[in-house]
Amino acid sequence: MNKSSGMITFFLLLALCTTLYSSEHFRLQATGEGGVFLTDAYGDNSIFRMIGNLRYYKTFPRTYFQLKMRLAPEVYDEKIAASAVKTKTALTFGGHNDVLVAWRFNLNHRYYFYNLGLSGHLQYHILYFSAQASWPHKKRSTWLAQTGYFFRDIRGRPYTRLLSYAAQGGIGGYFMDLVNYQLKLYLEHFSIRAAASFTDNTRNRGIRFGPLLSIQYSRDYLFNASYLLIFEDNLINKKILTEHNIRLVAGKYLSDRLSLFVYLKYFIRSSEEVVDKPLTYTPLDSENWFYAKAGYDVSNSAEFFLRLGYITDTLPGRKEELGGWQVLAGIHYIFGRE
Repeated sequence: MNKSSGMITFFLLLALCTTLYSSEHFRLQATGEGGVFLTDAYGDNSIFRMIGNLRYYKTFPRTYFQLKMRLAPEVYDEKIAASAVKTKTALTFGGHNDVLVAWRFNLNHRYYFYNLGLSGHLQYHILYFSAQASWPHKKRSTWLAQTGYFFRDIRGRPYTRLLSYAAQGGIGGYFMDLVNYQLKLYLEHFSIRAAASFTDNTRNRGIRFGPLLSIQYSRDYLFNASYLLIFEDNLINKKILTEHNIRLVAGKYLSDRLSLFVYLKYFIRSSEEVVDKPLTYTPLDSENWFYAKAGYDVSNSAEFFLRLGYITDTLPGRKEELGGWQVLAGIHYIFGRE
């Protein structure tokens, strides 16, 4: 991203924020954090991250619209000139009809740019579109269905392109009026192309399928967890590969102002995989993390927090990973109202 395009983006975001700020449905969140990043890839360095989140929503009698934008520049160390810029934009349009069928369309775009010092630059665009629907099954259960399209274009060394079509369906409901659950079957077809002169193969494709289970509990404490088990059959490997995807958010408010939460997002693939790195499937969210966060509400709009955890940013198509222990302190502030 050059300086001119960066300035244009900045002024467009500023104009959008100014336009929406007067709306009662507007919310802007800003986070600044810094600390120590103990990474094997680039030595023990400092890290500084600024995060801006914008949210605008509007409701109508049977439909609603929502816009979310996120900008997160990261600086790892000035000495090695390692940094990253990550942006996300999400549009959601949904509603319901007379027979209680709820529906939703999502359009998500992401742009990631990594300056890896002597290892060069890496940038990729992600476009994700999905359509979801749910309708009653019995008194305490609901049928669920979703389909989506996923496109990722990676530019750097190497150049790869991933196309994916996915669908999932199942049932959801409440267990003992306390736990919300979803049990679904996931199915995906993908294709990867790579422009790499050091490999005999330039394309890989396959099918991914498996069960997805998620549960949510939010009474006296918060506990949200999901587990996706994937079986993958692709063009190059001669064996069925497995992949585990786990997500967890758990915690509670210890007092009116003090909170403690634990976050986990993790995926791991079979060790028997023989595909070249540029042709290896990497999930849409390629960042793994496990960390604990202690927060203190300074006011209704401001929170001071401490974070400790291990972060791994898997760089799709490349052998190295940007990961290590992070000890961070920061402040989170909310502008606007809902």
